[in-house]
Amino acid sequence: MAEELQSLIEKINRDGVEKAKAEAEKIVAEAKKQAETIVKKAKDEAAEAASTAFVGRQFVAIPKKR
Repeated sequence: MAEELQSLIEKINRDGVEKAKAEAEKIVAEAKKQAETIVKKAKDEAAEAASTAFVGRQFVAIPKKR
């Protein structure tokens, strides 16, 4: 009886750990996706800011490279 109980506890523990690992992997994947979006947006904004240069006392728009 005690062995059966111990076996059941170990199974429940393994199942819980596996479920937690799967959830952690989902969270990490979503975080990476969000990070990629943030980096892309930052690069786009930096490119936009760099397309306007201060020349003398005037701002001059620099055409975007396509």
